[in-house]
Amino acid sequence: MAGSPSVRALLEFECPQTYAALQRLVMSMADAANNYGKRSIFGKDKGAAAFEKYLVQLASTVRAMSDDRLFMPTDDSGVVRERLVQKIELFAMGYPNWKDAYGFAVAMLVHHQESAVRAIDKIRRDIADADYAYDHPLPNRLPRT
Repeated sequence: MAGSPSVRALLEFECPQTYAALQRLVMSMADAANNYGKRSIFGKDKGAAAFEKYLVQLASTVRAMSDDRLFMPTDDSGVVRERLVQKIELFAMGYPNWKDAYGFAVAMLVHHQESAVRAIDKIRRDIADADYAYDHPLPNRLPRT
């Protein structure tokens, strides 16, 4: 299955940063799905490490969606989750071979909507805090009294 080149081109044209972030997100979702419940030879939980990478990529994707103006800052995190699911569905039409990743996406973003909305809400707060800190840097020194 080769996927639809026109869907790929549309995604890349409409939202280039989100398109690039979705590529990384899908790979991290596949990794998380494949490593669920696995342990390394030394007993380290591979699934937890893969899930952490997924959360990092989820944050990167939400940031890219914000940069591509796929949602308004005043939109609810539930709206952001819906838009993310829509973009993943489009991405799946362009790249249908990542079935385990898309299954993971359905489990995390559709079946567990409340936890997905809470995670996206936290990501958006972190982004807002980082943007505020960037726009309002602290002075190098405090004024003398």
